[in-house]
Order: sequence, then structure tokens, then C-alpha cells
Amino acid sequence: MKVSGQRIGVVVLACLYVLASIRLYPGDWGRTVWATGRHLVGVVPFVAGFALFFLFLGQRLGGLRPSAVNFFRFYLCIGFLVELLYGIHHYLTTATP
Repeated sequence: MKVSGQRIGVVVLACLYVLASIRLYPGDWGRTVWATGRHLVGVVPFVAGFALFFLFLGQRLGGLRPSAVNFFRFYLCIGFLVELLYGIHHYLTTATP
């Protein structure tokens, strides 16, 4: 039961991460797909580096060594927050009056 709950949590976080990373251009699906892909290619390495930095910092200071699932969960949480803030910035700066 615990493993199933962990999987559901990771899947929900992954869905939220993908949903927050979509760059929507109404009426233009080609531009939406292109902008989303381009955005993900540019942001994913920075979020991964940020997550690795904090996990290594926690390992050095506290001696904690997370499993791969916990690292992925931490990455998705950090990624979701970054995407949420960056998405708000994107939609506010590309809004048409």
C-alpha cells in the first residue's frame, strides 16, 4: 500500500510539473508545442542542478542520502515551483490587451 501511494504521489507531481510547464498560445497548437519544448529544454537542466545542489548540501550537512524516488520527488517539487513562478511571469508578459 505504501509503494502504491508513493507512485501515485510521484505521478501527480509529474502531471502538475508538465501542466505548469505548458506555454499556451490559444489557437496556435504548433507554437504551443514549440514554445513548451523549447522552454523545457532550457529549464530542466537548471532545475536538476538546483535540486542536486540542495540534495548534496543536505547530504554534507545532515548526512542524509535520499533514494532515487525521493530525489525524483524533490526534483518535481522544485521544478513545479519554478515552473509555476516562471509560468506566471510568462503569461503576464505575453498578455495581449
